[in-house]
Amino acid sequence: MNQSDEFYGLDKCFQNRPNLYGEFNQLNNNYYDSLFYYDQAALTIDSSKLIQSLRLCGFNHILEQYLHQISSLSDQIFYRIQLTSILTEQNKLTQWKTHNEQSSNHIRENILSIIQRQIRVPSSSIPQLIDHNLWSNVSDLRECSLINIIDDITMNYQNPEILSKIWMNQFHNQIREDLFDQNDEILLTRVAITHKLLLHNINEDIENRNVKQTLLADLVTQLCRNALDSKKLQLCDRYLSDLSPLIDSSYSHELSFLRAKVLVLRQQDTAGEYLRQLIESPLPDSIHIRCRLLLCDWLNETRCETSTTIKQQLDTISNSIKNLDTSSLSLIFESYLAMAHFSDNEYQRLNQLFHSPMFENKRLLITRNQIEYNKQEKLDPLGRYTKVLKRSLDMDKKEIDEQKKLQYSYLISTLNNYLICLKLFSNLSKTQQTNQFISKDIIKNNSVPEIMITSKCLSYWFTNSNNDEVNKTLKKNLLKISTYFFLPFVYQMAARMALTNDKLPLTFHSILLEYLSRCIIDHPHHVLPVIFALANAHKDAHINQQSSTTTTKKINTIGIIQLNNEINNDARSRAAQYLLDECAKVKPQLVDQMRKLNDAYIEAAYWDVTPTKTDQQGKDTNGKNPIFSKHLRLMHIKDFHEVAVPTITIPVANDGIYKNIETIKNFNSEYAMVGGVNAPKKILCHSSTGRQLSQLLKGKDDLRQDAVMQQLFTVVNRLLDKDDLTCHRSLNIRTYKVVPLTQKSGVLEWCEGTITFGDYLTKVPDGAHQRYHPDDWTAMDCRRHIHKNTNSGKDERKRAFMHACSRLQPVFRYFFYEYYNKPSIWHRKKQAYAKSVATSSIVGYIVGLGDRHVQNILIDTQTAEVIHIDLGVAFDQGKMLPIPESIPFRLTRDIIDGLGICGTEGLFKKSCEITLELMRQYADALITIIEVFLYDPLYQWQLSPQKALQLQQQFDKTNDSVASSLTRFSGKGSMLPPSSSATSSNIGGESVTTDTNKMAERLLLGLRQKLQGVERLNQMTIKAHVNMLIQEATSIENLSQLFAGWQPYL
Repeated sequence: MNQSDEFYGLDKCFQNRPNLYGEFNQLNNNYYDSLFYYDQAALTIDSSKLIQSLRLCGFNHILEQYLHQISSLSDQIFYRIQLTSILTEQNKLTQWKTHNEQSSNHIRENILSIIQRQIRVPSSSIPQLIDHNLWSNVSDLRECSLINIIDDITMNYQNPEILSKIWMNQFHNQIREDLFDQNDEILLTRVAITHKLLLHNINEDIENRNVKQTLLADLVTQLCRNALDSKKLQLCDRYLSDLSPLIDSSYSHELSFLRAKVLVLRQQDTAGEYLRQLIESPLPDSIHIRCRLLLCDWLNETRCETSTTIKQQLDTISNSIKNLDTSSLSLIFESYLAMAHFSDNEYQRLNQLFHSPMFENKRLLITRNQIEYNKQEKLDPLGRYTKVLKRSLDMDKKEIDEQKKLQYSYLISTLNNYLICLKLFSNLSKTQQTNQFISKDIIKNNSVPEIMITSKCLSYWFTNSNNDEVNKTLKKNLLKISTYFFLPFVYQMAARMALTNDKLPLTFHSILLEYLSRCIIDHPHHVLPVIFALANAHKDAHINQQSSTTTTKKINTIGIIQLNNEINNDARSRAAQYLLDECAKVKPQLVDQMRKLNDAYIEAAYWDVTPTKTDQQGKDTNGKNPIFSKHLRLMHIKDFHEVAVPTITIPVANDGIYKNIETIKNFNSEYAMVGGVNAPKKILCHSSTGRQLSQLLKGKDDLRQDAVMQQLFTVVNRLLDKDDLTCHRSLNIRTYKVVPLTQKSGVLEWCEGTITFGDYLTKVPDGAHQRYHPDDWTAMDCRRHIHKNTNSGKDERKRAFMHACSRLQPVFRYFFYEYYNKPSIWHRKKQAYAKSVATSSIVGYIVGLGDRHVQNILIDTQTAEVIHIDLGVAFDQGKMLPIPESIPFRLTRDIIDGLGICGTEGLFKKSCEITLELMRQYADALITIIEVFLYDPLYQWQLSPQKALQLQQQFDKTNDSVASSLTRFSGKGSMLPPSSSATSSNIGGESVTTDTNKMAERLLLGLRQKLQGVERLNQMTIKAHVNMLIQEATSIENLSQLFAGWQPYL
């Protein structure tokens, strides 16, 4: 299947099987190692494997001799070896003989025959290329592509310019990066055809010959780039050595740069000197700039020279790019990005210096010297010792001042260059329609999505919000930057806005409000819900108070719940209201309809079903679902054509033009209760397209953390989708839409076509465990057995856990047999499941996601991907539960059973490592998102004791006696009343704000340590880190100490 991830981690299975070692190393581009193992297995393997490794190592001569000694060869490899030999003219074509004399109709042999015939005809003759036998012998699409090359050159032999356009267009639109072998064959055929047929005529005019030389140079460049992009450095190096002599020096500038790049990637000591020679040679400006950029990368990587040398090169680049036109936007972008990275690294280096123990000692020394100098100045102002102290003190202060000024200049330079990058990227997005290759090339060459640049800008801006120069830099540049770049960070920006006394404050807040206003106008469906949530933050505050002082009956007799429409005095809510008022001047109907919709949602969320409720699902005596009162606002929502359905994901339109948006038509009067302490409701929304969309409406529940978690998952998905490391692996985290309405209410997207792990495994009476192993213990039996030993020692709990596991076999493998009965689909879904579990596990570990019991994880029956819900326990707060969670993520026996025969090895472990590597690479972007809580005084990170108790109590409300002993955690003889959890903390208090932010800083420090690979004061590599996490997650010692309701035996 040619998937190296499937082999990963299975080294223990390769003992005495060198062919598998060879296969594994070849798939991971370790061709020298693969040759070593293939040599050991030479008598037992297909010779084509050995041939492939020899070729990819660039051992053409050795391979040529080897080919003459064997009779069974791969047609494709043999064909390319012959083409390479023809091009280098190391063997005459007449020396080559087909390996199978009886098969004279092979396409590749016919193409070689065409080249042979053309070489033999006089140079002035028109080539006789048409071969009527070619199409009659086609066996696959790959051969069709080869024949198309012959057809193209036959039809356009007299028009090389047209041929060049055809092939260049096909390269940009048809050549796929993940199909190296096919690309290699097509490009090498084009090179051979062009060189031996087009350039065969030496008597043609100079203009035509120049066009053909340019075409040949471009084709060779593409051939080498294809090998380079696929990390086949040896083959690329061999192509450069063999084919560069075919091209005139005036056309080979790009190949010279590629040779330098190969030297850098192969970490050759000669790379720096070769680059300096290129810089000194007469090359086009664009090549000079790229060589300098590559030299800067090499110097920064090897640390062989000071930062001053790198800065000199970057200064030269800065002057050179002024001479480039708009056709070189990609290169200009790379240049500014390199300058931004350099100044960013230098700023960080100086920042670390200022916080180092060495610098602290120096400051203390200056303080002591200052005190000593003050004394000596009074005693002996003209003394020698006094003068020496003064000189020493002045030197030290001057050094620190210069370093601080340098750091400040690097800060401004970093912001300027990053913001220029965003402006350039914005221009490239507009150019994408006419030249789609440019924008893709930027992402591919830099491996830095625009989201990382945006997060860097915001991080420095927020950290230095009181700096006038920083604010001036932002104000000058933001006007020219498209607003769509900042949409992933709207919540973070909105959390920092403030407005006092109806007047716009200067600097930071005024710039922020102005830009947010632009974001609202350009992308109202993405930004307005966030602004409304802040403006309505206290809209339901009195409802909680009213519910504790007024009877439910009295509220229901009113008919309509009264909402708090007074504007709150906090600066953020006032700023949000200001933005809504400004937007209403431009889009009055949209703002009005969205305000009415939010009020309707809030009212329905708090609508009490108690008077008609007869069971846990809220059904009446006839078994029917409850119905909303006709007086509720939600029942009066009709044809809101301006407002998009809040729970659908709308793709971002970079130009701000949104068409055919799915809007709200009306809502069903019937709703369903889905269970839970705060009685969430499942409602049905009818959209303008005729779809019926289920939504989950929650009151008395803070969904802001869920919303930010989903935002974080969305950002991670964008990184996974765009980064070179992961873009071809289809790694992602399944998300769903979460829309906070106030501090204590919100609406969520209902995940259709899913089932919880708990329901699939243990639902009575048709759970998988009961169906496939009816003689095993039930999940409840295991739970009772483990719970009996809750108060026992660790050894007793471990024995109880192991005994329960021995009586209950894992069965999740059968999920794939039940839902995917075709082998190919079964395999794809198993892969999707493994990748999904790996990605969500690593991201969940980074953000400290807890409470991952079997009812909080869904499995999509269509895609086999996992979906994590109820994200309220995060940032390692699971460790604060009455029975602490001691595992990094859920990786229990049934989860592993679904991974297949390889278990946690192979695809799962490789996906974990790749995801963790990506998380480390983009640590700054992830930190920026999570930092929002530092600036949100209305949110508490810590779980209150009541909430922590409630989480582990709600799974023990069964008919057995398991729940009875859990009252010990409250320190009282009875459970706390449910209402206490909803109003347990004074979220508006000043002391709470201070404590919250202190805890947030501590948790962010832990988050940074995870992203740096620090666990238990040990710095770990990515592989060691993943191995440690898997061991912790599957450790019997850890699983046996968990809360019984978490069901660690499943």
